[in-house]
This record gives sequence, structure tokens and C-alpha cells, in this order.
Amino acid sequence: MSRWGDLPPLVPETESGIAAIEREQITKPRPVSIEGADLYQPGTAHGDQLHQKRLPPDLGVVDPITSHTIALIQHAKKVQSLLNGLQQQDKDIVLTDLCGEFYQRLCWQLRSIVDREALTGQTGFVDAMDHALHECGVQGLLSLMTFFQERVLNYNRHMLSTCRRLHEAYEKIKLPSKASLEDVKNIK
Repeated sequence: MSRWGDLPPLVPETESGIAAIEREQITKPRPVSIEGADLYQPGTAHGDQLHQKRLPPDLGVVDPITSHTIALIQHAKKVQSLLNGLQQQDKDIVLTDLCGEFYQRLCWQLRSIVDREALTGQTGFVDAMDHALHECGVQGLLSLMTFFQERVLNYNRHMLSTCRRLHEAYEKIKLPSKASLEDVKNIK
């Protein structure tokens, strides 16, 4: 009697001519012989022997080409840092020379304007400094004060606010806000 879900036999016994015992022997899986070398299976006995073995000293030696390449890389880094330092010094020297030349010209203009004012008693400007700045190519004291206000003081305020924001963000990450009661569970 067959049950629900049973598969019908593919070939009935009567038609195939093979008995049930013979069919079982044919369909029974047999172990397959492995040809070739055995696979390495590490064990405790092999592990102790591996740890006791020492590598020959030839394996730890770096070939001369590799060591020479490493030395060349180190030398190239040193030369590059020296070149960068020299280039930075050149930039600093040029800026220093330009500032020195501007100050000399400004002082010379200021001296000549003050002397001219002493001789004639008047100039076309309210202040000798304003006149000297105009002569040097700066648009006067007002533009100098505007530059100081916008570029120096406002940039300082901007950097202070940026640092405060970064510090607040760091504090929020470092000390997270109080967790809700649902997040905190007592574990005993």
C-alpha cells in the first residue's frame, strides 16, 4: 500500500528482472579510492616539530639590490626635504625683500612729505601718513583700516567660531547626550 507523497518505483521489479537485494547493492555508494599524494593534515605531533625547526640564515638575508633601493629611497626623501626647505627660504627671502623695499619707500615718502609740509605749511591731505600711502600706491588710511577690519579682525572671528563649533562637535561625540530610559537596561 502506498502512502501520500511516496514516489512510484521507476521500474517495477517484474519488468527489470533485478531482485531487490541486487538493486540495493548497485545503488549503495562505495568509497572512491584516492590516487596521488596524501593531503597535509596538521596535528599536534607535527606542530611541535614545526615550532622547533629553525629557518636557515640564508632566508633572512636581504639581497643587495633591495637594500640599495631602500637606501636610494631614503636619500631621495632627504634631498627632497632639503629642496623644499631651500625653496621655502627663497620665498621667505623674496617676501622679506619686498616688505623691506615697501617700508623704505613709505618711510622716504613720509619724510619728504613732512619736510614739504614744514616748508610750505600745507598739503592736499589731512594727514601726512595718508598722503604717503597714496604716493606708495595704497589708497590711503581708510583702505588700510578696511583691510585690517575685513581681513584680519573678521578672519580672526571666523576662526574663533570655527574652533568653537569643532570643539562643541568633539564634546558631543566624546560625551553623548543622556540616553533615554529605554536605551539603558540594568543587567544583573
